[in-house]
Amino acid sequence: MENKLQSETAYLFSPNINVCFSVNIKHGFTVESIQMAIDIVVKRHPILLTTIRANNNGEWFYDSGGKVDVQFLNEKTTLTDWYAKNDCIPFQWDKGLIKIGVFVESDSTDIMILGHHILGDGLGYLNLIRDILSALDGKSFDKASVLPKENFVKDSGKAGLLMKLFAKSLNKKWGKTGKRFTYNEYTELFHGYRKELPPGLYLNNIESVDTIRATCQKARLTVNEIFAAAFVFALNRLGQKEVRLGCAASTRSEMYHDVSDAMGNFTTGIATVVASPEEVPARLREKLKKPKYRYQVIHLLSLLDPSLISSAPFAAYGDYDNIAAKKLATTLGEQRTNKSFGISNLGVQTPGDYSFGVSVQFICPAFPQNFLTVGLITIDNTAKFALRYSTSDLSENQAITLFDDAKEYLAKFIKDGKI
Repeated sequence: MENKLQSETAYLFSPNINVCFSVNIKHGFTVESIQMAIDIVVKRHPILLTTIRANNNGEWFYDSGGKVDVQFLNEKTTLTDWYAKNDCIPFQWDKGLIKIGVFVESDSTDIMILGHHILGDGLGYLNLIRDILSALDGKSFDKASVLPKENFVKDSGKAGLLMKLFAKSLNKKWGKTGKRFTYNEYTELFHGYRKELPPGLYLNNIESVDTIRATCQKARLTVNEIFAAAFVFALNRLGQKEVRLGCAASTRSEMYHDVSDAMGNFTTGIATVVASPEEVPARLREKLKKPKYRYQVIHLLSLLDPSLISSAPFAAYGDYDNIAAKKLATTLGEQRTNKSFGISNLGVQTPGDYSFGVSVQFICPAFPQNFLTVGLITIDNTAKFALRYSTSDLSENQAITLFDDAKEYLAKFIKDGKI
């Protein structure tokens, strides 16, 4: 085993990191044709067979030989129910990191995918969905889609002196007091986290995104900024005076190699604090456009001992009492009392052109561990939202109210033409 995990251990040991997609196809397929399509796509994306294994020293490495767990369901189920049933079971790292649920009717097919964030980000799993649909539609692929050897970004800058000193200090403390965590310890943490902070899920849509986009253009705002501002407004109304806002961003277009059609995780993210919706646009632009902030987490994790990175969740959600681990957990926003709100917007996407109709839903991972994470994808003028929330912090009714209040704010924005 040669491919050692480095900064990715931040994802590996997280207890709340899976990505989910579902697609409803307006056509009934046979079980055999679906399995054949999945087999074709696995050959195109060999990363789907990835496993994670430890050596004798407890260091973690990528390996192959995994399995895509395909479940052909006998009874129709909702995405919410299937997700809740499967997301609460940790992946067996040495067996495989993805599962697919399929239910077939005479005139309809539901395909639901749950996968580890290490295999792909939201755009990566959307590529997977597109390829499955293309295979079902009889379309061929010119070549296999593989990940580039280089896994960093152009013009990302370099870690500053203060960050280097901070990382050096953490590594030094960790070298004297740290330990390597096992998979069994992870599963114990996973189930403890899910028991203490059980997740909830609420799905809903907002129509007429073109109208929102046109209003944004006149106001010199982006759709992502106004969506984030809308939920900050809703959280203010809920009683949160200050909102720690996290925003995911893709680095796919900035890669040295073309990865537009690949799986793989090419995300970064920023965090800021806002007191009102009016502050959102300026704060997001400052953090997302400047490499100093955009790649801050990437730079920090690249400087740290992987075993230290993997310890952060144990310090935040377990009972691991280590100074370096706790300091890193706080820096990454990993805390039991975290009141962060995160947004992951895949933007306007087209599932593809097929001989059958399709409907797609996206559920984003929650990392860092936000008490509310909003994932969305816009298709055919409809923004499809998935609100992931901690039921220890929010009730289902509060989650619904947050969405309704955000929708109210957007309606006011369209009417007034400004934040």
